[in-house]
Amino acid sequence: MCGYQIQQLYNNWMESGIISILNESSRHFSVLNDEVPFPGITVCSDLQLQNLENLTIINQTLNKEYEDSVNLMCHVYEPNLNIGQHTINSKTWDLVLNAHRIFCEQRVISITWIREKIYVPCQYFQPVYTIYGVCYSLNMVPFRQLLSDDYDQMLSNLNHTKADILKNAKVTAWNPEIGFNKNAKSFNLPWKVTGDTVEDSIIIRFDLKKENTGKHCPTTDKGMALFLHNPIDVPANIQPTAYIAVNNIAYITTTFTLITASESISSWKPDIRKCYHQNERTLKFFRIYTVNNCDIECRANNSLKMCGCVAYYHPRDTNTSICGSENYRCMRQYSNNGYSIFDKYLFNINTTKHCNCLDVCTDIKFQHNVVYTHRNLTKNVKNPKNRLKYIIHFKYYFIFNFNVSFIYLHRILNKSIIVMYYRRNPWSIKRTALIPVNELLGNIGGSLGLFLGASIVSVFELIYFFVVRLYVDRWNEKKKKDLIN
Repeated sequence: MCGYQIQQLYNNWMESGIISILNESSRHFSVLNDEVPFPGITVCSDLQLQNLENLTIINQTLNKEYEDSVNLMCHVYEPNLNIGQHTINSKTWDLVLNAHRIFCEQRVISITWIREKIYVPCQYFQPVYTIYGVCYSLNMVPFRQLLSDDYDQMLSNLNHTKADILKNAKVTAWNPEIGFNKNAKSFNLPWKVTGDTVEDSIIIRFDLKKENTGKHCPTTDKGMALFLHNPIDVPANIQPTAYIAVNNIAYITTTFTLITASESISSWKPDIRKCYHQNERTLKFFRIYTVNNCDIECRANNSLKMCGCVAYYHPRDTNTSICGSENYRCMRQYSNNGYSIFDKYLFNINTTKHCNCLDVCTDIKFQHNVVYTHRNLTKNVKNPKNRLKYIIHFKYYFIFNFNVSFIYLHRILNKSIIVMYYRRNPWSIKRTALIPVNELLGNIGGSLGLFLGASIVSVFELIYFFVVRLYVDRWNEKKKKDLIN
């Protein structure tokens, strides 16, 4: 009976799993420490391609791939059109994007960081593919340190001049497990919070004009999607945080939660503790593991295996073909859940379950809330120009344990404003065992005491009777035999 009870206690301990609790010891930690960076900022222009009237391709095969490349970029939600190819060669794709995409310099005017104005701002942005097209990311870990050589080379084919701190980065300035590297320089990306005054702010100016773009696509909106995300997450499949539009005010509140793992579960297997440390899981296209990076790589691998190609926003190398319009359905089926309202039979393919993309044991989670208000702010403006300029302005304020950040994004001349409140009310969450080892030992000891009257003395008694006494008896028996002989 006692053995059965102990077995039940052990089984319950094995099945109890992990819980997340509020870490009160660091509840009021300061964001000015070496743990928390600014979030990554990614912007995606609605207008993706320009000067399409200059499409002059003689080769017929190349021309079809060229047209289907334009089709995919211009009709994100209508991929299965008459102009369709099964696959698109990566070189053809790069040719289209380098000739016709909207460049960073056409959208970003300047950056002001800690009162220092950067007049060539785009060198600090890194081009990246997302489901919204070609986008530009600021304050991310340099791709040279974040991505594999093949993935980085593929993105480098998008002609874009980068600053030396991005091109020549040899050490990752920030890692979620160790925080900021002590050897990192102050201007290395990602940037961290340095104070709570105007001097510690970031200002980014955007230009959203449509003029001088010729025949372009899409032909409707002219705004930009704004993403705030972890600096080590590639936003290929992340949903946008806000939308930058004319005469709109967006109020965005952002909070973050710092997640750590208890030392008591560090020696457990990842499948039991339900999370990975950075040295426990490697990815093909990423040097730093996150759930998002693992998920998008898993979807790309499934698509390549089943369809022979990947989506243009999937991680890939320079030799991997891009799925054309004719292969879009296959790619969608095997890189997503495979569900469609037009399917004759209802079925569901779980395409990512086998990838085992567990959480990261040490991580930062950002949460955002957005409220939009439409207001005509162009009235009473003298001589408004056609140029649309926007500013993103980050300020940090700390009031006891209630930390607030403001992001002002407004159009200078036409007075369109987006206000983003970055509320930093930090929480620290710790992963720990639901039933600790010491509690398991206590329960086993209690069961032994209840059924057998056992105590700590009983341990020494067992050692005496089954080890010492047995050894002594055998030694005495051997001694008697020697005397007889």
